[in-house]
Amino acid sequence: MKTMKRYLLRVLPVMVTVAMLMVSCSKGADEGAFIPKNASVIFHINVASLWQKADLANADNLQMMNSLHEAFQVISPKGDQLVEAFLKDPTSCGIDFKKPVCVFSEPFTEGPINTEYTVASAKLQSRKDFDKFVVDLEEVVGEKFKHCDTLDMTVIELGENELLAYNNSRLFFIENFPQMINGILDDPSDEVLTSTQYLAKLLNLKKEESMASNKYFDKYLADSKDISYFMSYGNMLNITITPMNSILMKFYSEKDLKEFEEASVCIYTSFENGRIELTSKTYGIPEVLQKFGSHKFNEELLTYLPAQTLAALTVSADVKDLVEYIDSLEDGELNLDESLGIDDYTIRDLINALGGSMAASFYGMQEGTPYFTAAIDLNNSDLARNLLNELAVNNGNTYSFEIFPDMQLVLNDKVAVLSTDPAVIANAQAGGKSNGLMAIADKAKKGNYFYMDLKLANWPTELLALIGIDSMPIVSSIFAMFDYIEAETINDQDGICNIYLSSDKTNSLAYILQEVDKMI
Repeated sequence: MKTMKRYLLRVLPVMVTVAMLMVSCSKGADEGAFIPKNASVIFHINVASLWQKADLANADNLQMMNSLHEAFQVISPKGDQLVEAFLKDPTSCGIDFKKPVCVFSEPFTEGPINTEYTVASAKLQSRKDFDKFVVDLEEVVGEKFKHCDTLDMTVIELGENELLAYNNSRLFFIENFPQMINGILDDPSDEVLTSTQYLAKLLNLKKEESMASNKYFDKYLADSKDISYFMSYGNMLNITITPMNSILMKFYSEKDLKEFEEASVCIYTSFENGRIELTSKTYGIPEVLQKFGSHKFNEELLTYLPAQTLAALTVSADVKDLVEYIDSLEDGELNLDESLGIDDYTIRDLINALGGSMAASFYGMQEGTPYFTAAIDLNNSDLARNLLNELAVNNGNTYSFEIFPDMQLVLNDKVAVLSTDPAVIANAQAGGKSNGLMAIADKAKKGNYFYMDLKLANWPTELLALIGIDSMPIVSSIFAMFDYIEAETINDQDGICNIYLSSDKTNSLAYILQEVDKMI
């Protein structure tokens, strides 16, 4: 009996979090008032929409749901009744499904700890119903929770580091990871807040201390989808261990990084019929950076690529603007005048030799050699030739590499073509323009475009065997749900990615659940 109680106490926070996620996203003037301005990540999850798109009203048709009921009936018949009632009428728990749920994390960076307080919060529509829901949970666990009234809220300790608190209008669930880590340190930090202290902090945030002061947060809420994500670059840069910080510090001094303090990125996920759509919007990026991707793509590069492809990428960037911007940075680690170690050539020389466009494609495998081709346009082919003469074996306008014997590079006046395919090399030596454009060329020629075929049946069996997918039936079953993926830029700051599924007869989320159910 004690084992069962301990098990239910551990899954209880998950049940509460799931309950809070049964909420639609909506705009609200006070939505950011309880979110710290330095929150590292923020999610809004429109589970009401997800519930409908997943067709969970007919969840009894899924074997996984039947298995869940069977497991609960063994562990706790009362718990199964509670779950069944909740699934039939989520409003019975007292949560207001017309208002948003927010899940966010705030980093704790004092002392030796680098962890985060994690919070989920939702609006209540009936405190009375939620009180009853808590009583029912206590009956399921077989143990009364520790209740206390403080901060004008009912506070319940669910575990050593979990806290549930609510009043007439709002509910908070706090997972206190800093306190958890602090408890096992030999030298704990005095700066770590208890869950109740952290709750008090959230309830008393001044506007300038909250996300309500972020001028892009309302824009984020206005565009929210099934799953919405908001990230402030400035907040992430304050967490020194992040990869983003490490990369940007290579280019920027601390003074230069202040340009990104208010920059934010929003990523939205929407489940549609036959596809999963992801869109991104970026705000507050320095204007000069926004222009890099607006450079016109050199369509001629596509004539060097084979007509068929399994994965393709086109990229365009304004090289001149890039060089000017790097030169304008103060004290960055990247120095364009640093020597390449080849004669007197510098990084600046190498960048200036490029035209700013690239097209690449992977399309097969022959006798153990992956067939890959990349075409790059050039501003200065003489400089490119001088560099290649130091790095590769020169055979006229064709170069070979001792460390990559299957790869060759053809250098024409304005284009460099790198490939492992002898037919592509021969075509490039003849001047290109004889392969015919790829089937995806109309989209690829816009530049900043990515495509990948997700049907494993189209991929080389030799390659699948090499990476071991052929021996993993579950992976093959997962990929069988998908058709292809493509991503492209919408404008200088925004982009879109669509993941297409094998069936478009139903919503993509319902289709995925149905297919996963068959695998269980």
